[in-house]
Amino acid sequence: MRADPVALTRQQRRQQERDDERLLRHGIPLNEDAAPLLAEARRLLRILARGEATRAGDAAAAIHAGFDTALRWAKPEPAACRRGCAHCCVSYVAVTAPELFLIARSLKGPRRAAVAARVAEADAVTHGRTLAERFAEPRFCPLLEDGACGVYAVRPSSCRSLASFDAEACARAFGANSGEGLPGPAAGLELRSAYQASLRAALTLAGLPAAAYELNAGLNRVLQTPDAEARWLAGEDVFAGIPAEGGAKPNFDATVRFLVQEIRAENG
Repeated sequence: MRADPVALTRQQRRQQERDDERLLRHGIPLNEDAAPLLAEARRLLRILARGEATRAGDAAAAIHAGFDTALRWAKPEPAACRRGCAHCCVSYVAVTAPELFLIARSLKGPRRAAVAARVAEADAVTHGRTLAERFAEPRFCPLLEDGACGVYAVRPSSCRSLASFDAEACARAFGANSGEGLPGPAAGLELRSAYQASLRAALTLAGLPAAAYELNAGLNRVLQTPDAEARWLAGEDVFAGIPAEGGAKPNFDATVRFLVQEIRAENG
C-alpha cells in the first residue's frame, strides 16, 4: 500500500484518526497487511505529539495495551508459563526508552528506592556482559519479587512476548544453558515485532531516539536521573554511554523504514 504523497487536510486527518481506531479495535492482526501497522504508528505519533511530560511512557502503555488485546484475539495455544516460573528471568532484555520510563513511573514511594537499589546492584554485575557471559553466571532480574515479576502490568515487550509450552525446556535452556530452542506460540513474538516496529517508526518521526537498551543498565540510568523522561523528550541524551541494542535485523528494520516513509509521504 502506498500513501498519497499529497498532505492531508484537517478533515481528512480527523477521518483518518477514526479509521485508525476502528482498524485497531482488536489490536494489530496477525497478517501481512501493512495498514494496521501504519494505523498504530500514526496513533503512537499522535501520542508523542501531545504536550504531556509523560507522553513517552504513555506511548509504551499504548503498545502494551494493544499487544494484550491483539494476543487475546489471536488465541494462541495455552503456554506453560505460571506465576513463580522465572526460568527466563536471567536473560538479556532489550527495552526501549518509553518502556523504561513507564516502568520507572510505576515505582512509588519507599518501594521505588528499594527497587532502584536492586537495579543498581544488578547493573554493577551485568553491565557490558555478553549473552554468553550472562548465561555462564545467571543472575535473576532485579524486578522479581517473591519469584514473580514486580512490574508485571508494565513489563517490557521483550518479556510480554516470550512464552513456552514446556517449563522444563526453559529450565534447561536458561538454567543449564543447553542451547535448545523453546517450544512456544509464535503469536507473541510476531506481535512484539509489529508493535515495536510501529513504536520505533513513531519515535523516528517525532525526532526521538528509537534505540533499545539492556534492562538493568537502562532502568538504572532512568532511576538515577531526576526528571529523566522530560529531559529525554527535550533532547538530552539521558542514556549516554550505554550501548544500544546491537545486531542487524533486516526485516524489522525494513518495516520501520517503510512505516516512516509512508507516514512522511502522508504529511507531504
